[in-house]
Amino acid sequence: MRKVMMAMIFTALANTVFATNTVELNSITTKDTLALAEEMSINVPEVKSPNIQAKEAKSFTVEDAFEGLKVCSLVNNVFAGLLPLKEAVSMLEPCMKAVSKKYGVTVLASQYLPPQTNAPGIGILVSGPLPPGNPVMIDLNYSVKIIHSGYLLTHPAYVKYLGEIIVW
Repeated sequence: MRKVMMAMIFTALANTVFATNTVELNSITTKDTLALAEEMSINVPEVKSPNIQAKEAKSFTVEDAFEGLKVCSLVNNVFAGLLPLKEAVSMLEPCMKAVSKKYGVTVLASQYLPPQTNAPGIGILVSGPLPPGNPVMIDLNYSVKIIHSGYLLTHPAYVKYLGEIIVW
């Protein structure tokens, strides 16, 4: 891919520099470009991410953050009416403590009004240092947005990472 791009750039440069040449460079096909790249022995070093090497990358599976936690079974309950937001948040507190323990980070439930919306809901707020490979954000987003369609206990739910909070 890099060789093709470099050959195309060289082709465009050659077209402008050698405009008097009768060779029609605009009609070069991808196959011709690849052949030209091989002929020119273009060697473009691969750029790798400094943080993750391909062989070190771990595969992971997304899972329901609430699955297997008894205190979180209430997120699957169906309610006949709309619960007061404050009551819904307080009902989620034991579940958030269990999720915190499961992932090793602080997870809290709070009343939350996301920017650019006028729909107050339940904010699932994650704070603290996230070690590399900790799937808490992916799993929580999957649980809230996919499994529960963006609602917990009859209220819109949002997952937000607050970063590390320093307490003075």
